[in-house]
Amino acid sequence: MREALFSGWSRWDLVWERLQENANRAIRNDDKLAACARIVAASVLAAVAFSKNDPRAATSVANFAFAANSFGAAKFANWRYRAARNMWNGAGNALNDMKIKPRARSSVFHMRMEIKHRDAYRANMARRMKKFIDETGECLDCLIEKRSVTHRLYSRWRGEKPPLFDDTRKILGACLLLAATEED
Repeated sequence: MREALFSGWSRWDLVWERLQENANRAIRNDDKLAACARIVAASVLAAVAFSKNDPRAATSVANFAFAANSFGAAKFANWRYRAARNMWNGAGNALNDMKIKPRARSSVFHMRMEIKHRDAYRANMARRMKKFIDETGECLDCLIEKRSVTHRLYSRWRGEKPPLFDDTRKILGACLLLAATEED
């Protein structure tokens, strides 16, 4: 928590991430009640602490739909998935103001290259984040159509989660902490 706060994250940024991680872990463990409790808490937090343009707000709406669907409210869930998809259409805008912290590199050479070619580095990172955003949009489409998601989500988060607390981590969290049952 201390490291996140020193990096410019709010307490709510980290709490939202932890709630979504724990919800996805509960989904994998078939603990529907624990998953839904965490999803609801994260949804309330997102509604209070994040702007509607924040991709994590769309993820929270979609995850709330997942929870509703888990308890048999299919029509309500579909309505919320559609709302989340509409919100997600603006997720790419988060790339415009994305703050990217320098990554640790394996050598002084690589650190110098990152400093020297900062614009190229940023463009590559933005392309990578855009790919995640597009894949998550496809997964939302699958959930609306009641099909299995076409991309790995939470199982991928565990390997992709950046060690730094910057906007790339917020965007990846919004993309990969989308609640869905998936096959590894």
